[in-house]
Amino acid sequence: MKKNVVFVPTLKEAEKIFENVSFIKNDHGLYFAELNNIDVIITGIGKSNATFSSCISLVNSNYYTVYLLGICGAYRNSGLKPGDIVCITEDYFADEGLLNSDGEYKLLSEIGFAINDRRNYSEFNCAEGLKKVTGNTVSFLSGTDKTADLYQSKTKASVENMEGASIGMVCERLNISAYQVRAISNFCGDRKKQGWNIKNPVNALKKFADEYIF
Repeated sequence: MKKNVVFVPTLKEAEKIFENVSFIKNDHGLYFAELNNIDVIITGIGKSNATFSSCISLVNSNYYTVYLLGICGAYRNSGLKPGDIVCITEDYFADEGLLNSDGEYKLLSEIGFAINDRRNYSEFNCAEGLKKVTGNTVSFLSGTDKTADLYQSKTKASVENMEGASIGMVCERLNISAYQVRAISNFCGDRKKQGWNIKNPVNALKKFADEYIF
């Protein structure tokens, strides 16, 4: 029988979104729980963890739809604020590229080394009623305004995360329908001015999971 799976980057996020749920480790060392015939799996932070956990979970599975839920940062010129919830429909491998000596930044796809089907981004579906945005998946976080501007100016993304493009790529190659829903927890750029807020975005994700997934 086919069922859906929800990926969440960290156990702390999952425990707040899915209250009073006990997570245990599976044979691959991933924390998971089953809720109403839907599995919830913790991917771990970053592209490498996300690729491993999603691939090992999906490759021989009977999952019908994938949902990736988590918090993310917003670029200041995006018009988004902490607590807003969005669907990422295109998610770039934004920090996989080449920085020339003259300061010009090129994605790998622009120098002949595209990661995903001749392009540098993964595609997701959008849940009805949510705002569609473009995302940047990075390992090298934009902890300065200069880095945030570099990433955002290249892809025109609104938000930044650490796992999305990797999970999207796995789902595309395995022909599994996928959604990435993120809630804004902070602004990208200067770490002293990021304005973190965890409570509101977690509540937004919890409401989405309750109303849309379950």
